[in-house]
Amino acid sequence: MSAEPPIEAHHLSERLLLEDIPIGVFITALDGTILDANETLLEIMGYDSRAEFLETNVESHYDDPEERERLIAEVRHRGIVRGFEMRARRRDGSGAWFRVAARLVTDTDESPRLVGFIEDVTAEVETASELADLTTRIEQRNQDLDRFASVAAHDLKQPLRKIQAFANMLEDNLGELDQRSASYLGSIHGAADRLRHLIDSLLTLSRVGRVADGTLVDLHEATQGALEDLGPVLEDTGASFDIGDLTVIEADRSQMRQLFTNLFSNSVKFSGDGVKTHVVVRAVMTEDNGTRWCELSVADNGVGFSPELADRVFQPFEQLATQAQPEGVGLGLAICRRIVTAHSGTIAVTTTPGDGATFTIRLPIAQGKQED
Repeated sequence: MSAEPPIEAHHLSERLLLEDIPIGVFITALDGTILDANETLLEIMGYDSRAEFLETNVESHYDDPEERERLIAEVRHRGIVRGFEMRARRRDGSGAWFRVAARLVTDTDESPRLVGFIEDVTAEVETASELADLTTRIEQRNQDLDRFASVAAHDLKQPLRKIQAFANMLEDNLGELDQRSASYLGSIHGAADRLRHLIDSLLTLSRVGRVADGTLVDLHEATQGALEDLGPVLEDTGASFDIGDLTVIEADRSQMRQLFTNLFSNSVKFSGDGVKTHVVVRAVMTEDNGTRWCELSVADNGVGFSPELADRVFQPFEQLATQAQPEGVGLGLAICRRIVTAHSGTIAVTTTPGDGATFTIRLPIAQGKQED
């Protein structure tokens, strides 16, 4: 980049005429001599007397003298510098962060000088630093929780496997069982299966977190993956699916597959007696304030429930009294909400008892800041 030509300054006043603006203004020689400053700069630096401030040298205010050398080198090269951040000392010795914009000014009569503006950005820099530290701590805490959840799930499954193994051994050793004994062992197996499913669901819920930008996911492929996951169940129940044209969004691939798996599974579970599940999936694209959205609907012909309970179904361990009580632990839809929320989206349900339910999921096409 070519250097900007220095401007002539023979009309510059020795006394700055910018006393009332809320930003510091200065004139310095290239050797660091302070030639002039406005009242705002004096206040920023903690000086009551202009004369006292002008007796100091710029270098005496820098925390790191090399920062001034970088500023001078930059302004010599380009003729101007903007957004230069530096840490300096006020009169009382306290440190502060400043943002500087300066320009090299020359004329035929005087030596080159720097004329510029300076603002105190200490609060801004410290806030950014605190946010960065907080983000780091949160990420570390999430990693710790993820490790804890994995270890806890492993430790919980270990005795569970032993329960199942001993139940199998009892069944083999006892041979033909009477009806009561068979019922007892069946209850043990059923409880063990539900506990295993609960542990897996809790682990899934704990692992749903922040979504990285930039991963493109074909939602139609996600639905097909969900149907593969539910293959045996769908074959047994005869459930059918009508999936329309979907789209590609930025998302976590495995979480999108989990989202559809849980929604489809929910529809099958609450299909009603003697009714074969039929699920219709559609998508429309919308735009709101420059953000493009994919609005999905997943509608089924199940038993439905009272509209007043529409929000409760997304709460962990929630089993509505109006529902038939199929096998489950009450975490499937809670996981759906966690996934959608992690993708900066929303999920809601509309329903009528005996007339099925329609889940509406609104997901941004792109994660993070979007441009028009």
